[in-house]
Amino acid sequence: MKKYFQYYYRILKYAGINFKQLFYFIKYLPKFLIDYKNFKKIKKIDKIFPILSEKEFTQIDKHLFQLDLLVAQEVFKRKPYKHLDIGSKVDGLVSHIASFRELDVLDIRFFDISYKKNINVITEDLLLVDTEKYKYDSISSVGCIAHIGLGRYGDKIDTEGDLKSLKKIKELLSENGYLYLAVPTGIEKIVFNSHRQYDPEKFKNLLHKHELEILNQFTFDKNAFLIENKFNKLYDEISYTLYICKK
Repeated sequence: MKKYFQYYYRILKYAGINFKQLFYFIKYLPKFLIDYKNFKKIKKIDKIFPILSEKEFTQIDKHLFQLDLLVAQEVFKRKPYKHLDIGSKVDGLVSHIASFRELDVLDIRFFDISYKKNINVITEDLLLVDTEKYKYDSISSVGCIAHIGLGRYGDKIDTEGDLKSLKKIKELLSENGYLYLAVPTGIEKIVFNSHRQYDPEKFKNLLHKHELEILNQFTFDKNAFLIENKFNKLYDEISYTLYICKK
C-alpha cells in the first residue's frame, strides 16, 4: 500500500500538486498568523509572502548533496589539468568545483547565467560528442548516465543510451585519467522516464569490462547513510553508488 501511495504521490508532485507542502502550510498557518500579528504591532509590513514549508530541514536531496560534496573534495585533492563534468547538478557539483578551479560542463540542455567564472559550457548530446576534439584527465558525472536515452531531458529515446554513454566517457578520458561516476543502485530496473537503477555488483563488472580500474566505491543506502566499500542489501527504493575509477 505504501509503495502505491509513494508512486501516485510522485506523479501528483510532478503535476504540480504537492501534498507535503500543503501539509506544512496547514500545520504552520496558525503560527504564521500569530507571528504576523505580533510583528505588525511593532512595525509596518508592506506585503506578505507566506513560506511555511521550511521550518523543518526537508528541502535537501541528501543523496546528491553528499555525492556532490564527496566528488568535489576528490577533484580538489587530485588537482587535474583538465576536468569535465557531464550532466551533474549545476547548483551542486558544478558550483562546488567552480569555486576552486576551472572546468568544462557538458549538458544536452542549454543554460546561461550572467556570472559563470571557471565554468565553460558545452551544449551537446554526449552520444554525439567528437571524442577526438575533447580529452580530459578527470571526468565527473553524478546520476547522469542513468537518464540517457529515456527522453527525460530532451534526449532521443535509446534503450542502450546508458551503455553507449559509458563508452563515450571512456573515450573522452585520457590514459591514466580519473573518473568519478555515480549511479542509482539497488534492485535492477528501469523507471521510465525517470532513471535506470543498477545492481551495484553488475555495474562494477560493466566498468571492469570497459577496462576501468575501480579505486574506491562509496554507497549511500536508501536513507542516504554511507556504507563504504560494501553493499549488504539491494533496495527497491533508490540508493546511490559512487565509483572512483582510473583508466
